[in-house]
Amino acid sequence: MGDPYYGASFKKAIFEQNNVILRDLIVDEIYTVILLFMPQVKVERRDIKVRSDKQYLYADIEALYKPDNTINLYTLVMTTNDAIA
Repeated sequence: MGDPYYGASFKKAIFEQNNVILRDLIVDEIYTVILLFMPQVKVERRDIKVRSDKQYLYADIEALYKPDNTINLYTLVMTTNDAIA
């Protein structure tokens, strides 16, 4: 609590041109945030996929939860209509 660097800086990328480089930057940001703030989760950069449709940006993350050694696939909705509008 109280860490000024907690979280990710996705807002600066919302209005950028949608291309491969932007997707790589988003994957890098997700990977870095997981490494810094979620030590109980093991994830490889290649296990993070970013996809989008007309309205939403998704991150699919396959990760190992270390305390019980379970592998799960998480899908995060990173934007909503309100965030884009």
